[in-house]
Amino acid sequence: MLAPIVGNPVVQVKAPALLNPRYAAAGIDLEVVPMELPLDGFDDAFSALLNRPDVAGVIVTVPFKAQAAKHCAVLDSAAEIAGAANLVTRDEDGRWRGAMTDGVGMVRALRKAGFDPAGRRGFMAGAGGAGKGIAAALVSAGIIALDIFDPAYEKTIDLAIRTGTMALRRPPDTLAGYDLLINATALGLNENDPSPFDFAQAAVDAFVADVVAEPSPSRLQQRAAAHGLRNIGGMDMLSGQLDLLFDGLAASLVNTRKIRPS
Repeated sequence: MLAPIVGNPVVQVKAPALLNPRYAAAGIDLEVVPMELPLDGFDDAFSALLNRPDVAGVIVTVPFKAQAAKHCAVLDSAAEIAGAANLVTRDEDGRWRGAMTDGVGMVRALRKAGFDPAGRRGFMAGAGGAGKGIAAALVSAGIIALDIFDPAYEKTIDLAIRTGTMALRRPPDTLAGYDLLINATALGLNENDPSPFDFAQAAVDAFVADVVAEPSPSRLQQRAAAHGLRNIGGMDMLSGQLDLLFDGLAASLVNTRKIRPS
């Protein structure tokens, strides 16, 4: 059985290399496979994918997390708040259930690195699928203020309303007042991408978190380290949610076989 990881692009995805050996070692007949879906026509392609008899569940990456949530009959609390899902699995009733594990992965990675977001102030660039999940998780983890900027201001407003955070019409004039700087955009995937942050403006003890996993450490992590700033990257966030992905897809395989016995 297959568990596609869908996005556009998918050349950067790391989950198959991390999850497939674990499924093989556990004797679970499940393979995570990258699958690029079209930017135009995603809904039809995703619906067709969910109807395939060999699909037990789906991991969703950029830029489809908000769209994927609309295909789910039920959402977990994090996905409901975020309005996005990065994991789509079958529940015991055979319904597609959307979950958002990105935020949990980010918070776990931050704490593992020695940064507790509780009582801190943060700025996040990006209000897309990953940003939605991260914002919801940071609020649950006790962050006292989170400012968010995305060029798509209406999307930022929607996320701010959902999470009780602050939507900015433009990037902040200075980063000095923030304890945590989060890049929740795809900036850094390409070598010539601009940096979402000017670290010369950042506090000397600011912590930097990047969702980009390729390369690892990410280009933003490398820039942060050059300024003496502690940091984590997309691989850390992925590691923080790996057990949730593994268990969620394994349970979905069992539920899928109940309604589609081989």
